[in-house]
Amino acid sequence: MTTAASRSHRLLLLGFITLALAHSTAWADEEKASLETGDEAGSMGILEITLIADLVATLEKSQSYPLDRYGHEFAEALDLDTVGRVGFGAMMRTNWKLPVVLSAEVEADVVSGGWLNLPTDSERANEGTSMPFPDDVESQMRKGYGVFSVGPFLHVGGGLNTSKWGLGLLANDGAQRWEPGSAAFVDPRGGDIVERYFVATGPFPKAPFSLAAFYDRDVDDDALSAGDKATQFGAAAKLGKEDGLGAGVYIVAREQEAIDGDKTDVAAMDLTARVPIDFDKEGTQTLVLEGEIAYVHGRTTLAPSFDYQTHEVKQLGAVARATFDAGGWGVVFDFLYASGDRNLDDHSQNGFKADRNMEMGLLLFKHVLRAQTGRASITAGDLKLVGVPAEDLDRFATQGSMTNTLSFFPRGYWAPIDGLEVYGGPLLALAEVDVVDPLNTRVEGGAPRNALGGAPSPLLGVELDLGVRFRQEFWLTALTAGLEGAVFFPGGGLSGPTGGELGPLFGGRFIVEYRL
Repeated sequence: MTTAASRSHRLLLLGFITLALAHSTAWADEEKASLETGDEAGSMGILEITLIADLVATLEKSQSYPLDRYGHEFAEALDLDTVGRVGFGAMMRTNWKLPVVLSAEVEADVVSGGWLNLPTDSERANEGTSMPFPDDVESQMRKGYGVFSVGPFLHVGGGLNTSKWGLGLLANDGAQRWEPGSAAFVDPRGGDIVERYFVATGPFPKAPFSLAAFYDRDVDDDALSAGDKATQFGAAAKLGKEDGLGAGVYIVAREQEAIDGDKTDVAAMDLTARVPIDFDKEGTQTLVLEGEIAYVHGRTTLAPSFDYQTHEVKQLGAVARATFDAGGWGVVFDFLYASGDRNLDDHSQNGFKADRNMEMGLLLFKHVLRAQTGRASITAGDLKLVGVPAEDLDRFATQGSMTNTLSFFPRGYWAPIDGLEVYGGPLLALAEVDVVDPLNTRVEGGAPRNALGGAPSPLLGVELDLGVRFRQEFWLTALTAGLEGAVFFPGGGLSGPTGGELGPLFGGRFIVEYRL
């Protein structure tokens, strides 16, 4: 069943950021201004101060499209969504033979949300749950933590932090933006935020191995509904360099409780690996292979059915990426598998949902499926249409996550001049199991039906995406402007009984980012 329990696996894997914290300069992989004081040979230590700023504005537009079989549509709109993120970091270390390091970081989204075409609360409730319009403008703390390290042997720390692991399939910090050579259609928002306490060791100079144990209290994540509480603990290990050959594994146990007392108890194992290959000594032609696979197992009383108050959770997800870079051009291929759930009323919940900040394309997952599943929580709870609505319908919405799919996204990129890059490719998405809508499937006596009342079909659709970005660097800052467009051709998996309810859909966005 595609419910909050189906999403809970995303929160299970927030803990591996612990290993990143083992590096006292964890923020050094971001664009920033840095100031160092002290002399390594002649003073007691070195103080490094870092400043972080990332300002993003996105102007996005899509055509109107049907939400359900009853004639409701997601209206055509022009939306402006913004992020203003600032941060400060400090690190002090001694120059002793076994250095002692104290580090801390603070980061916040001073402003985040939409400014145009925002619905009122009543309009939001009538339209659906977690629909694809910008969130209300708000501010949010993302980081506020400290770390104490003794050489590479011991790292102890805690506080508020974001979390990312592997390719961001399950835990994603919402900070992985477009970079040259990525051919990525991404515009992340929010991110996984936890209150974390950890102890770790490594990596060591002659052995790039790290080991960590942690305890988390979840603060914010797209998997949590209002009033939910979640805690988790686990251990993680990683071998290899961050940007080189390496692999990692962790096991996490998580408990989540809803405001009505329903609980989810699950465990997850996640494996990730990265293999870089150089085809020449100069490194002008490289191939990077990356992958991540996760399995979630446990029990939940969230979203119970009439026959089963407790469900067994069995979910599997995997992502693979191959990136070939030949200097001025290259090819990127992404593959995603997310298990689906064809029966909402049996004893199992099998719908795996990737973190919504792992994106593929502009329209299918971020708009169409997000809007239709968000609308389903309204129609399936309408007492005019059903006798007794199912519980926890608000947890059915995907919120833009990729679920129940086998997706293939090959893309190419070309940089004709320094700073300018053109990229794009076709997204082919198949359904892993039959697409189901909670109301239409119930009306048909359990026979799978999608949001528009259509019968099962394996093809979700084909989407053609094209983008262009230009980046100009100014001393310690960078300004990036991009224009992206897409057309989505729906397949039988999203079509209604006549096949013509959802025609070709056009959309696009203009993005400006200024980064310090």
